[in-house]
Amino acid sequence: MQSVFLLSTSQFIAESHSEESKLKNLLKQQFNINSRRTSRLALLSLLGALSIEKINAHCGVYVTSIFSSPSNMYELEMDIFQRKTPRPFNFINSINNAISFYVADALKVNGPNLFISTDICNWSQILLPAITDLQQGVVDQALVGWCYESRRYDEYSKEGSFWLLLTRHPDTSALASLTIANKPCQGDVSNQPIMTHANYFYDYVLKTFDLNSQLNCDVISVDLILNKLLLIKKLPLHKH
Repeated sequence: MQSVFLLSTSQFIAESHSEESKLKNLLKQQFNINSRRTSRLALLSLLGALSIEKINAHCGVYVTSIFSSPSNMYELEMDIFQRKTPRPFNFINSINNAISFYVADALKVNGPNLFISTDICNWSQILLPAITDLQQGVVDQALVGWCYESRRYDEYSKEGSFWLLLTRHPDTSALASLTIANKPCQGDVSNQPIMTHANYFYDYVLKTFDLNSQLNCDVISVDLILNKLLLIKKLPLHKH
């Protein structure tokens, strides 16, 4: 099947439960964005996504997380339980695809905008619609993001977002090619074991696309869904 190409990656990983005001100030200082009414999850997403360069206006935005912002949902539910009228922006930010809207708006892109919920075991599924849209010519670029805000009770010491910029056209600066293969799944999310004590929920995504650390492997295989397998092939610049 037709390959697509990885142009760049970006990430923002912070200590869990750090002061939200610091995230807002950082977003203002680095990208001149006033984020007074956005959720914590949106802040973490924007701080990761806005470092990506060379994005065209019709780039699609494909975002995944477990759910919408936990802290925002807590405030919304407390208002409801106390029989208060929910605050308008808490209600708006409770919608899952609010994250992808904020990212697309900040980047001024008008391509397809999609959010799907994933867990550790199916983190790769967001790549399927992104790559499919690229292969069918719906978009020339796809920005794919994994975003995570720590919950009050989880074990992770880090939170943040990780992003890939994919293109349908070969590029001399591309880091890798990505191809969907029609092969039986291998029963695991990739060719390495799942980390059960990671510091960050989507830590495995970071390690899969850290091509410089994959010293002895030029092709990385990742299960997508059913009989779809994603092959990530490092291009010559990033081969060991």
